[in-house]
Amino acid sequence: MDNIIDWIEQTLNIGQAVQYKIFYSVLAILGCVLSRWLLQFLIIRRIDDQRVRYQWQKTLTYLITFLGFLIVGAIWLDAGQQLATYLGLLSAALVVALQTRSPTLSGGHLSFCVSRSKSENGSKLVIRLGMW
Repeated sequence: MDNIIDWIEQTLNIGQAVQYKIFYSVLAILGCVLSRWLLQFLIIRRIDDQRVRYQWQKTLTYLITFLGFLIVGAIWLDAGQQLATYLGLLSAALVVALQTRSPTLSGGHLSFCVSRSKSENGSKLVIRLGMW
């Protein structure tokens, strides 16, 4: 094993610490892929409803991807302050990414407009989509 590490260090000019980080990152990614496959095999094959199956698949994919980012981030960043910074930046990115989706996730003003309006046959219903 030391011969391989020495050969990579001399040939590719990659230090031993970086080699270990690459190796552990590949193992983490393979572990995430295998765990997703295993969970889908155990859980999703028992679900008959296509809509529920799709929701479970998407939820598992998002959850395992998020955990994979955390694991790989923890491998490459030293523990302590840098990990907290990484998680802070990741959560800020999620807030920005989901900012436009939050009214649809929480119902927003659409449920208020629909519940407060009294419509009859033939009347027009105008719904303004937006943040406010």
